[in-house]
Amino acid sequence: MTDKDDNPLISIICICWNHEKYIFQCLDSILSQSYSNLEIVFIDNNSTDNSVKEAQKILSKSIKKYTVIERKENSGVSKNLNLAVSNCKGKYVMAISTDDWLTPDSIEKKITYLESNPQYALVYTNGYIYYENQDLIVPYINKKAQQGNVFKQLLKNNFIFIIGSVVNLETLKQIGLYNEKTPIEDWDICLRIAQEHEIGFIDQKLAYYRKHDNNISNKLKLMLTNEITLLSNYDSYFEAKIGKLNAYIRYYKLNILKTLSQLPMYIWVKKIYNYKTTL
Repeated sequence: MTDKDDNPLISIICICWNHEKYIFQCLDSILSQSYSNLEIVFIDNNSTDNSVKEAQKILSKSIKKYTVIERKENSGVSKNLNLAVSNCKGKYVMAISTDDWLTPDSIEKKITYLESNPQYALVYTNGYIYYENQDLIVPYINKKAQQGNVFKQLLKNNFIFIIGSVVNLETLKQIGLYNEKTPIEDWDICLRIAQEHEIGFIDQKLAYYRKHDNNISNKLKLMLTNEITLLSNYDSYFEAKIGKLNAYIRYYKLNILKTLSQLPMYIWVKKIYNYKTTL
């Protein structure tokens, strides 16, 4: 895809909460994209550091269109996403946390793919995991990745690497935007999209996910409860029952790995545990 102004506009939603030290890497990765027809909607979830000032400083030096939304109280991710979406003007939308970042050609490849395959309402990819505490980057290879009509398979397992995924804005509006009552907004939105539309997959590593102590995926029991609650919305599907069983199996396996990883002689188990709790 050539870099012309008549290429479709994509709105990049940057969600921030106390990410002052990460913002430059995230925003720089967006502003340096090979695809130029983009706008940035930066939404801050009532940060207590200098996140907003840092973002304003970076964005003000750019020629890209941008909007900064500063929340005065801490809201859920879905509420922030919905507010940000209401400010989006693009044909496509990408949401990214400001502690994550993109490869330089990430947006171009996804827009090219969606424009060439209009049957897909959302596209996701493979990526990289950055373990902050170890300063280590590991390729994330999604062996369960699928495309097309994936709804029933997605009920069994959330196999979508959501970082940097791109969705058609009209599709988001059609399904009623993000569910503000669920803490697993990524799996929920993918399920609701997949229930009515096909989903595409690019087998390339086009985004980086930062793994650190504040990730919700570190809270195993909370994640299990949230997953069971989400899948209960689809109890009429046999695949949702399999999904619940898989959630319990995953929870108990991870608890065993967590226990073993705390023993000095099982350093290798700690590495496995850290990887398994990434997404």
